[in-house]
Amino acid sequence: MTAELITIKWREIPAQVTARDGRRKVSIQLSDRFQVAIDRAAIRAN
Repeated sequence: MTAELITIKWREIPAQVTARDGRRKVSIQLSDRFQVAIDRAAIRAN
């Protein structure tokens, strides 16, 4: 079986990657620099 990779983004900035292989699912947060970029973009958007 082939694993499926899903990238979760906030306004085109990647935040998390999820891998699925049948019933198994693993999610990881990306490094802090992505969260900092999301926070900065959110402040600018408001």
